[in-house]
Amino acid sequence: MVDPDERDPMVAMRVLRRYFAGAQDVSFTDTASPQAMRLWAAQGGAVARFHSMRWFIPLRPGSLGLAAMRRSSSGSRLAWLGHPLAVPLDWFARRRLGKGSDLSVVHVDVERVRSFVAVVGDRGYAHVDADLAGWTWLVDMCRAKTQFGPLHLLAFVDRSGQDVGVVMYYPNQRGLGQAVLVLARENAHGDVFDALCREAADQGSAALVGQADPRLMEVVGDRASCYIQRHGGVTVRCTDDVIRAKIASGDVALNRLIGEFWTRMQGDDF
Repeated sequence: MVDPDERDPMVAMRVLRRYFAGAQDVSFTDTASPQAMRLWAAQGGAVARFHSMRWFIPLRPGSLGLAAMRRSSSGSRLAWLGHPLAVPLDWFARRRLGKGSDLSVVHVDVERVRSFVAVVGDRGYAHVDADLAGWTWLVDMCRAKTQFGPLHLLAFVDRSGQDVGVVMYYPNQRGLGQAVLVLARENAHGDVFDALCREAADQGSAALVGQADPRLMEVVGDRASCYIQRHGGVTVRCTDDVIRAKIASGDVALNRLIGEFWTRMQGDDF
């Protein structure tokens, strides 16, 4: 940020150059505007196209249509009239949702979510490197984003009682549910994703949105879904060539806990 009274047009460039000269291996922002992208590119940064995408999966198509109508003042009356049609459509969609997963869902605390990070390790994931107090603070910040509704911390448990996945998400009843963190053991991503979709639908979510994740590409692609880009792109600058190649190829998952999604400094709606 630059003082609006500052007349030197190069101030922003010098501030960014000073930041990039720090000790970090990676610098990135996941809400870069076109102007910010140009500044980063001038300093050797690049747009991570894959990480700039969000996956989107409809859960209750009737409710999703009504939510779209309610966003328009001219469509509010149509939404009221369309409610009787939306109920059976949602019921039919719910019956077909997540049939392949038999995982049970348990509400858990921050420690259980943090502990699961060690289970999946660093195989394609970028994780928050913090102690329990740091994780608790970060989750509390997420809870403060009240426009999405209450934050749910879930563990997905198989028949043997083992956690095979953990999720942090906002159901956002009658609207777009927001997935903040989705982690799963190897070969369990499909089951965890199906169980999450079923849980979100039961909580009233019309659809679910989350950060593009290479571990979920096939899972998302096999279901009625799409990818969208909103709120600017993910722009990255790396001093390490290996890290740069991994991020550029989409091999590293950047979840919403390590980006700017959880912050409130830009208001609640971004």
